[in-house]
Amino acid sequence: MRTFKIIDASIIDVLIIDKVGSEVILECIPDNLLIKVLDVRENIPYIFSFAFFLTLVTTVFRFGITSKWLISALVENLKPGVVITYIDNMRLMGDLKVIFPKKTIISVQNGVRFNNKLSNGGWNSSFKLPIYFGFGDYELDLMKKKQAKVEEYYAVGSLKFGLFLSKYSDKNLSNSNTLCFVSQYRYSVANSSQQPDVKFTDLARNVYGQIVEYTSANKYKLCVAMVNNVGEDNYVNELNFYKSIVNSDRVEFLPNNTLEYSSYKASIKSEVVITMDSSLGFEMFGYGKKTLFCSSIDPVFAKNRGVDENFKKMPNLVKLQRSLSSQLTELMSIDNSQYNEIVRDAREYYMKCCRPYPHEIISEFISRIIKVF
Repeated sequence: MRTFKIIDASIIDVLIIDKVGSEVILECIPDNLLIKVLDVRENIPYIFSFAFFLTLVTTVFRFGITSKWLISALVENLKPGVVITYIDNMRLMGDLKVIFPKKTIISVQNGVRFNNKLSNGGWNSSFKLPIYFGFGDYELDLMKKKQAKVEEYYAVGSLKFGLFLSKYSDKNLSNSNTLCFVSQYRYSVANSSQQPDVKFTDLARNVYGQIVEYTSANKYKLCVAMVNNVGEDNYVNELNFYKSIVNSDRVEFLPNNTLEYSSYKASIKSEVVITMDSSLGFEMFGYGKKTLFCSSIDPVFAKNRGVDENFKKMPNLVKLQRSLSSQLTELMSIDNSQYNEIVRDAREYYMKCCRPYPHEIISEFISRIIKVF
């Protein structure tokens, strides 16, 4: 249950919408700027002043009692030069740009976007996006296909992965005879009776079982980059999910310690990264790691799930289309330079991964805006 929370009324340079993901957005903000983070999930933030309540009364007649009503009143009173979020599929950001056309409103992509046909969510012709810093050229093509409007688009790669690379040099990221499977476990999906969820869970079970069999037969190590960290609600459920599929005594399960970038470290040190269609898989693919995407094994379901376009420009080498054992063997036997030559165009299209890093690009962008502002 959300509670009302008074926030400081002082004018700021940058307003970050949503506490979730704010820790990485903060890395993009130049040091000399005044910042405020709005926690809009656990709190209902407000300013205790006559001016603010007067603004609320005015905006409620325009928008009704909605999140847009409250946030626009806060923006009006805090007067930030830049409003930014890491929750890039939030419709509110486009709405704010319409309300405040002279302000710089920014969304930074946090996860892979699908052309989802299984739900009514996602981009469409009524969706307006502000300035958008995305993974690659694919997202802009998807926006055009869905007829979503975007103010400006910049393909810069993954913000979180760029931060990781800026902190850890390649010398500390050597390969090993280990395969890494990227978990996409969600309790709600694994225990759902909805057919799309059941299908995805069955595919993930089948893929995991085959990987364990392959690594056991070929004397490889296997680690699982988990979704949950120790102590989180579904950590044990996630462990039990995989252990119920096949004997996993030789598998190393790695809790997701985001502060330590544990999933990035596990993936980047592995010889091959195996994923259904996770953001982490795309990040590793963009970096040049040998990656195998497994959602493609069922083309009909991939199309219904909306991920077929995510694989359309990828070479067959990285899309599971036949036995997992044969494709893994092929991937592991190919020379790294030859592999990167084969996947070069697809890497560039789906996930930029180069200097300057995304946080450096965004920081410079904000710095220029604030100087003008």
